Amino acid sequence: MRISLYTPDFTVEELNRFHLTANDACLLGAVGLENAKALGESRKRLSNISAHDGLIPFEKSGTGKTSPNLYSVKSALMFRCVDDLTRNSNNKKTFEYAAEIAAAVGEVAEALVANNDGLHDIDVAESLNWYVAYGSYGKASPKIIEPGKFTPGNIMRGGDAGIYAAGELTWNILRSYPDYWAENRVATGLDRRERYRGCDLDGIPLDPNHSCNRDLPPLERAKRLVEIEEYIAALEAKEGVDNA
Repeated sequence: MRISLYTPDFTVEELNRFHLTANDACLLGAVGLENAKALGESRKRLSNISAHDGLIPFEKSGTGKTSPNLYSVKSALMFRCVDDLTRNSNNKKTFEYAAEIAAAVGEVAEALVANNDGLHDIDVAESLNWYVAYGSYGKASPKIIEPGKFTPGNIMRGGDAGIYAAGELTWNILRSYPDYWAENRVATGLDRRERYRGCDLDGIPLDPNHSCNRDLPPLERAKRLVEIEEYIAALEAKEGVDNA
C-alpha cells in the first residue's frame, strides 16, 4: 500500500514491525495529546496494559530488565482502540474486554493494508468490512461478529454492544505514519535525508517551494527560509550528516 511519496510501499510486515517508542506510539495513536502530563500518563497506561497485562503487542529493545519497550503501528492502533473504549478506567477486566475488540481492529487493519493499493482506496469509499461489531450478551468477553456480517439484529440481542470504525482509525494512523517511518529509515541507515523532505515540529513543510513558504510576504519568506536551514542543520548535526 502506498501511503506517501517519500516512503516505500507499506506492508503488513511494516504494520507489525516493532520500532516505535512508547512516546511515539501514543503520539501516532493520538492518545494523550492534551498536554505533557496527559502524554506521560498515556505512556504509563500503554506500558501497564502491554508489559504487565500482555494486551498490546510489544518487543523489548534489549535484553536488560529495564530495556524500554518498542511498539508497532498495529500496537499504536490497538492502544488507541483500547483507550477509546476504556477511557478513565483502571479496571483490568475492562482492559481485557477492550483488548479483544482491539485485536479484531488490528486484523481489519492488516486486511486493509494487504488488499488495497493506497490510502485513497480506504478514504473515498466505505465497506461494512471496515467495521468491528461486538456485543457482550451478559458475558465477560465480547462476541466479535465477523466483519461485514453484522446487522442491527445480531448485535443488539441484549447487553452492551457497539460498532468500532476500524477503517477510519487505520486511515488516520497510516496518513500520520510516513514522517515516523522516514525518520526511522534515516536513523537505521536505510535512507539518507532529502534536505527539504518532511515538516518541522509545527507540521509546516520544509520545502521552500511549498505554497506555505513560497507565498509568504517577502520579509516573512526570508525569515522562514532561515528557519528552515537552521532546523535542517540541527537535524543533520544530530544525525552526523555531512553535506559539504
